[in-house]
Amino acid sequence: MIPLLGVVLGTLLLRGFGAMGGPWKSWSAALVLPMGLMYVLTGMAHFTPMGDDLAGFIPQRVPHPRLLVSIAGAIQIVAGLALLTRRGRVAAAACLVTLLLIKLPLNWLGATHGLMVRGPLPTPPILRVPLVMLWIAVLVWVARAPQDFAGALPDSTPPRN
Repeated sequence: MIPLLGVVLGTLLLRGFGAMGGPWKSWSAALVLPMGLMYVLTGMAHFTPMGDDLAGFIPQRVPHPRLLVSIAGAIQIVAGLALLTRRGRVAAAACLVTLLLIKLPLNWLGATHGLMVRGPLPTPPILRVPLVMLWIAVLVWVARAPQDFAGALPDSTPPRN
């Protein structure tokens, strides 16, 4: 639940700055930075002892569950950073939506078997699947955010002539 709280509070803060003349003049633009940071931070959590809990969601017949968790974490980190760029936002959102859809059956399995992930505020099992659907909807919305708002990181590639 902490990632959701962070995204909501971060979005409200940036939207407030946007109302005062900052670059976050739309809700979708204000969501980009909190969503990118959330995926970087949750991706990093895959490399902590929390990753062992996440590996418990993977069926036992699947080999190397901890490696799969690490790969998912790396994808989340890279895609979270790419969300912050104009050129990478759509591809990053597509990668994250795909990852969420791949992990959706695991979340369903976790919800039905009462599996928990450690942390100060673990997400209750009954909320896991709806939360995944919410993240998918938000990523689709963020992918459609204006590509020219000033809140995105600048791209290092020179403009085409």
